[in-house]
Amino acid sequence: MKIIFWSEFPEKVDWKSVRKLFLGARLKAEIYIACRSRKEFYLWKRKIECGEITVGAWPILSMEEGYWFSGFSEKSSIDKLKEFSGLKVKVDLEHPFPSYVYSNLNLLIYYLRLIFLQGRNSEYLKKTIDELSKDTEVIVNEFPFSRSLLKNAGIHYNTAHRPKTYKNIMLYSTITGETLKPLSKAYLRNFAKNAIKLGNKDRISFSLGLIGTGILKREGTYQKIGELKEDIDFVKSLG
Repeated sequence: MKIIFWSEFPEKVDWKSVRKLFLGARLKAEIYIACRSRKEFYLWKRKIECGEITVGAWPILSMEEGYWFSGFSEKSSIDKLKEFSGLKVKVDLEHPFPSYVYSNLNLLIYYLRLIFLQGRNSEYLKKTIDELSKDTEVIVNEFPFSRSLLKNAGIHYNTAHRPKTYKNIMLYSTITGETLKPLSKAYLRNFAKNAIKLGNKDRISFSLGLIGTGILKREGTYQKIGELKEDIDFVKSLG
């Protein structure tokens, strides 16, 4: 099983301890670092990479640009992906950073509204990823929703005919909080099983979490290590 970590706030990590842990355990992993430029990526790469750790780039935008990439991003923002050509890259396809105060209800309202909107630069984003993948290994990060719900917003990418592209699906069982967790977990597991059936399992991965809050600052996180272990065991059972 391949182990990949996303590091959204690398400045908050004690990388000396991380390197020591991985080297001591002889545990291999890839770590994708959130960065706004190729120059910033190389600064982190020199600090983190060792024999057991490979570092990839996770391009992000400014808050004003939407932070994540989508069909709602401006072309000038989408063009920033080109700077990372030739690297291992994670492209996070999500709706623009919201202005609301995070809560389950606000999150639901926000996404329901966006379902009916067309990202005007969706096709441009697709073509940019197409071009990038010619010489770049690209992980496309997506929500666990149907293609029809994601495509209009430009947050779906078909990796089937692009040999250098891989699909990662967010299976965040903690995101909805304790009340809705049983329902969301059942949905996520069913979605994952279907994704494996319909796609090439060697080019599909699943991200688990959350072990810490992200940019929204109020996302649900694991409260017990056993919760993470349960999710890991499920993904391992997929083969």
